[in-house]
Order: sequence, then structure tokens, then C-alpha cells
Amino acid sequence: MGSTTFNGNRSQKEADYGWRPQKSRPLGTDWPTLVIECGVSQSRNPLVADAHWWFQNSGGQVKIVLLIAYFASKKEIRLQQWELVPISDTHVTHGQPRPTRTAPAIMREIDLVAGVANEASLMLNFESVFLRPPAKSEEDFTFSRKELERFSTNVWKGAQ
Repeated sequence: MGSTTFNGNRSQKEADYGWRPQKSRPLGTDWPTLVIECGVSQSRNPLVADAHWWFQNSGGQVKIVLLIAYFASKKEIRLQQWELVPISDTHVTHGQPRPTRTAPAIMREIDLVAGVANEASLMLNFESVFLRPPAKSEEDFTFSRKELERFSTNVWKGAQ
């Protein structure tokens, strides 16, 4: 999506990378379905706040936020996949259960330390990204352990 700035309730934000399906969200001002936020040698708290910002301010239109934290001193890259998940609300108002709410949650966390991944793969749901079911030859996006480790190795080569 290039350098698109999005207006939130009280602030603005530009993703490090954002992607939206052209057919269902053709306008340049349409919210992305996938956002990637990166941080170099900082605590994860600002990145986690970024993930929450995208979900809250898009009204749930952002479906996946990937956080990539790079810690040079530890030679570590941490990937976090955030998505909105339903939360059951057990309270009843006027005899009716409240509608199910959603909240951001970490779906997967992968540590790449010195080029070695602690998880087998990273999977992004096709329907969440494209807002439609996959066709015959389409499937979820899966990044294997080998691909993640190659990514990590390339980051460290570039950092030297």
C-alpha cells in the first residue's frame, strides 16, 4: 500500500507494510487486511501497542498484524502474529446475552535466534488476507521453518 497514512480516533499511523485486496477494497484509503510493523532494538511494548492500534482504529477491518522485533545484541528476531479472536461475554443485559466481542491476541510467536527458528512454520489464513475463500489452486500462505531461517540469515548478513 505504499506510504498510506490512516486516521484513527485520536491519532494517525502508517504501517511499515500494509496489504489489501484490490477487488474488495479498491480505494487507496481502504484499510489493509494485513499489516506488518517492525522495530529495531526496542522493547516489544511499542509494537504491541501498534498491533492494538490497527485493530481498534480499523473497526476490525485489519485482520492480521505481524510484528517483527529485531534485537541486534541477542542476534534475535521475534515474529508475532496477532489476530482478532472472539471473547465470550457471560453477562446478560435485559434478559439477552451480549453480542460476542473480539480482542487482539497472539496466534503465533516465533523466535529466530542466530538463524534458528523455534517453530516449524508461519501460516497466514488466505480468507483473512483476501476476504474470500481460496479458489482451487489457492491456499493459505505458509512460510516453512527453512524459509524463516533463510529470512533470519539474510537479515543478519544485511546487518553486518
